[in-house]
Amino acid sequence: MADYALPSSRSTSWAAGTYTGVIGGIAQYRPGGSNQRTTLIDVTQSPYNADNTGVTSAHSAIQSAINAASAGQVVYLPAGTYRLTSGFDFGGLGGKKNITLRGAGIGVTTLVFDGNVRIAVGTGADYQWNYPASGNTITAGLTQGSTSLTIADTSAFSTGKILNIAFENQTDNTAIAAGGVPVLSVSGYSNMRRQKSRLVSKDSSTLTISPPIYHAPQSGLSARVVTANYNGEGVGLEDFSVNLDDGTNAIPIAFEQCYNCWAYRIKSTNTPNYHIYISDSLNCEVRQCWLDGRQVGGSNGAALLMGASSGCLIEHNVLARTPPCTEINSACCGNVFRYNVVEDGAGTASMNTNHGPHNSHNLYEGNIVTGQQSDGYFGSCSDDTWLRNWMVGQLYNHTSNRHAFVFNRLNRNHSLIGNVIGWSGYQTGQVSCGNPNMGNGAYTGTAEPTTGDFWNDWKATATLTTRTNDTDGTITLASGSAFTGQLMSIWWDSHSKMMQFTAGTVTGSAVPFTGATGYGVVLPAASTTVEVFFGPGGYQELDLDVENSLLRKGNYVAQSAGGGEIPAGESLGSDTLPNSWSGGQPYDWPSGFTYPPFDPSNAATSQNYTRLPAGSWFVNGYWPGEGSPTEAGGKPYAPTNLEYVP
Repeated sequence: MADYALPSSRSTSWAAGTYTGVIGGIAQYRPGGSNQRTTLIDVTQSPYNADNTGVTSAHSAIQSAINAASAGQVVYLPAGTYRLTSGFDFGGLGGKKNITLRGAGIGVTTLVFDGNVRIAVGTGADYQWNYPASGNTITAGLTQGSTSLTIADTSAFSTGKILNIAFENQTDNTAIAAGGVPVLSVSGYSNMRRQKSRLVSKDSSTLTISPPIYHAPQSGLSARVVTANYNGEGVGLEDFSVNLDDGTNAIPIAFEQCYNCWAYRIKSTNTPNYHIYISDSLNCEVRQCWLDGRQVGGSNGAALLMGASSGCLIEHNVLARTPPCTEINSACCGNVFRYNVVEDGAGTASMNTNHGPHNSHNLYEGNIVTGQQSDGYFGSCSDDTWLRNWMVGQLYNHTSNRHAFVFNRLNRNHSLIGNVIGWSGYQTGQVSCGNPNMGNGAYTGTAEPTTGDFWNDWKATATLTTRTNDTDGTITLASGSAFTGQLMSIWWDSHSKMMQFTAGTVTGSAVPFTGATGYGVVLPAASTTVEVFFGPGGYQELDLDVENSLLRKGNYVAQSAGGGEIPAGESLGSDTLPNSWSGGQPYDWPSGFTYPPFDPSNAATSQNYTRLPAGSWFVNGYWPGEGSPTEAGGKPYAPTNLEYVP
């Protein structure tokens, strides 16, 4: 017998510490590690003299200490409360690298955010990813696993910088009918499939990269590589609590254009919107953090928001009551999410794994998740893998049930391997495939592109029949259909110019609009033929190829009446279920916990939150083996309003 292996096109390099997370691991930079950072700059001492009583703002003192720190040093926040009325950063344009901001521990060092406060690591200076403008089309090396890319001119690229590799969208009907993954933005944006890598070395025509190309690029699709001129690197945030009761910044902790940066042992509570944001980054890590709660309800919150990032490791965290607790967007690929508890408040999926195209080749391993949704709202996603998770389908207090897995339209080639789906006696394991809407609602007809049956709105065109002025007019659809109030986009000039608008009162194929907006453009001349994209409200057929391409092996499906089974059609045959595809047992796996934590062949034992170290933390309020610590001021380490029933 041998461990079951994914088809190679669905698999990639996920090993923690090698390809995902901080290279070599965070522990090397901690006390006692091989690259430990032990030189402490105490912010409460002269010349900084930060107030750690919470009376006056400490932001200037902390920023001054960061400015003074050298590579390999620690800016240290001793026990106490530090009120911040302004945020601080690590040098703006990637200036401060390889330093740590470290407290004395969760509940021992507390940062109180008062107003529009943010901790910013890295920079968003290169967010458009448009440098260099030429000489960077990839002419060789476009194969899965390739670490060598050939281009015409490498002079603009510097060793050590983050690269963005952008692939042409797959929209060819023949290729898609043959099994190619459709890549679509419902607003018509190009190059939605992207990944981040780092430039290891170069010569005059070749870039050597790491990590390698994650997916198997299809022939005939072009790709180009660009670089960020600035990035954060080697910055760690460690061992403190963040109180956001009075914070107003939507993103209080942000990592942007960062390499090898991390958040470790941070507890953040009651955010205005998000807790931690990771954008355009590579090999970053969030480890043993507790990110919990939001000041107000509404859409688009998240304990962890990620966009356009690769090779990151999210491990041993509690991500709670900030629905959706994770939102993974905009070409996140090659990331690993393992051994986390992801528990929302009510009424929505706790993990949204695609709210912006095109994510792919992410691994979700050994987590406890209330419910997942890859919503397809803004476009496509593919090749994510779920191994040995417990997908509960139910809140811990046994209310507000939902589907365990939801893969909406435009999802392809996902793999469910050895998961426990549902909660025996409470919630039947349910998997939904192909619905067009986030709310898993109604659909109109079906689409099955692998048989040549595409969406009604696919590749639609129209004529600008009326042009009242630069922003108002009417288009007449040649294909597709629209409704009054629909968000739509039109493109022209070889897909180089775009405007968006809300449809006025639609009459047949005539769609009037006012106030179209674009980026430095106005409407083209009347009678111009335009491409039309129908936004989230378009493409409303049931997408049959979502389920057609879904791989299921060895999953236990629970029944709300009790018990459950591994369906006969999901047998692994003579193969065994692998323990891990991300490098095996973590180095900080506590003693006394079975590894791997969830076993579909022993689901009765597996369906217990305390099988997982982060699950024990979630239930008991303290990390295994650490007793029962408390927050400053007597607040319990875990929130007091859980009222959970085991």
